[in-house]
Amino acid sequence: MTAGRDLVRPSLSDLELTFRGRVASGGIPQGTKPGAVMVLFGGEEMEPTMVLIRRSFNLRTHRGQIGFPGGKPEPGDGSLLATALRETEEELGVDPGQLDVWGELDPVQTMSTGFGLSVHTGRVRDIEGLNPSPAEVDEVLPVSMSVVLDPASSRDETRIVGGEAIAHPSYSYNGLIVWGATARIIVQIVELLRPEPQPAIGA
Repeated sequence: MTAGRDLVRPSLSDLELTFRGRVASGGIPQGTKPGAVMVLFGGEEMEPTMVLIRRSFNLRTHRGQIGFPGGKPEPGDGSLLATALRETEEELGVDPGQLDVWGELDPVQTMSTGFGLSVHTGRVRDIEGLNPSPAEVDEVLPVSMSVVLDPASSRDETRIVGGEAIAHPSYSYNGLIVWGATARIIVQIVELLRPEPQPAIGA
């Protein structure tokens, strides 16, 4: 991403307009294990927030990492959206009836565990009423969209993958580093909210 470029400061209605009805460009990558996450927005109309969680250190995978609520499908789910909704209810205590599902982002892949994630967006009506499960969530992190969209929050980190140094996007928040699939999802959000280039005067 390009540092120093001004981004919009969207309202909650702007976010809904951007994401409602959006359809992913394709399915999860072939050869990956299916999973689904829910990107939740909420808060005040002119000061919307995005909900991140810090996963419990007692989990088998992605322990202690910053991410979105989600997980792998169970036989009764019926769809990856249903998976995202069920996992959100299990992890944050949010009944699906309290969610307004908007649309999809493009799938992303977790590099270390080989999951292909179906990514869904929506609004939680009562962001103050989240009731995280202590078995799965150590902390709920509502992040102001003004922080998400601030170019100073983003950076590239170099990680060694298969013996090769590769630059990956990451975000900083209150001293925490958000990286991996979560950071790539945030990249999509930021790119979709970039202001459209304005034509030159007289063009």
